[in-house]
Amino acid sequence: MRTTRYSSYALSTLFILFLTTLCLKSQAGEREIIHPLCFEPFANLEAGSQSSGKKTIDLNDCMNKYLSYPFKQPTPWQAVFEKNDQPEYNSETGLPTYSSYTLIGQMENQQVLMSYSVSYGGSGTFSHAFLVEGISLQKQVPNNTTLTQTLLVEGGDRCFGSIEHLSIISPQKFEIRRKVTPSALVGYGMKADYAQRMTKGLPDCALCCIGSLVEQVDMKGNRELVNVILLPRELRETATKQERCLNRLTKADIHTDIFTKEDFVTLQQNYIKECPDYDTPSLKGL
Repeated sequence: MRTTRYSSYALSTLFILFLTTLCLKSQAGEREIIHPLCFEPFANLEAGSQSSGKKTIDLNDCMNKYLSYPFKQPTPWQAVFEKNDQPEYNSETGLPTYSSYTLIGQMENQQVLMSYSVSYGGSGTFSHAFLVEGISLQKQVPNNTTLTQTLLVEGGDRCFGSIEHLSIISPQKFEIRRKVTPSALVGYGMKADYAQRMTKGLPDCALCCIGSLVEQVDMKGNRELVNVILLPRELRETATKQERCLNRLTKADIHTDIFTKEDFVTLQQNYIKECPDYDTPSLKGL
């Protein structure tokens, strides 16, 4: 009888140890994938649309903080958090309603290029591009206890610079395609006060897309325009004199139109000569 009681106790203890081990393995498996909310501090800019200053987060602290907040992993290099999927006891305020990232690939000095999208409950979803140290693509897991952001390129919301495509073209450069409004298009590369005068009468809203800007960005955040992709003219707004004038300067009626960097500068110059509703200004602001 004593042997039987001992055996029952031993089996119960072993069973509890088995469940504990299984639970810890499950948690460890979840922790191998970086939680989308861990990248949220990287998306906050105090000023400006681009930053080369380094920001660092403690990965262990972050993963522990969000351990009970489930998220999805559609692919090995992608993760998605949605507040609507959270259990009722996760009622922390201030969390994004949506947060997701995609790891694009590794660049120079083991820095990983990634895209990050986030929504805070409004109508817009903001997109960003990061360069981050501390991620191993070979293992598809973090390879450090910290993550360090070495570059942030802010995309924006919808037509306000939302990132449509992000790709690596060399170990030192990547390419980014972002949506653009007519106002931002014509004012691209101009000094702020000059651009404000030149783009008067052109729409600049989250739903006022005219096309996309394609740029190359180096590891320090320096950007160079590659080309401009314009939507067909039949899809563009024609409410103002300036809009109609800008549309006449492009050729695409029912298909997209691609402008080289040189052709785009010519388009800007032609717009300044023909479209503003006052005497033609000089081109010194370009």
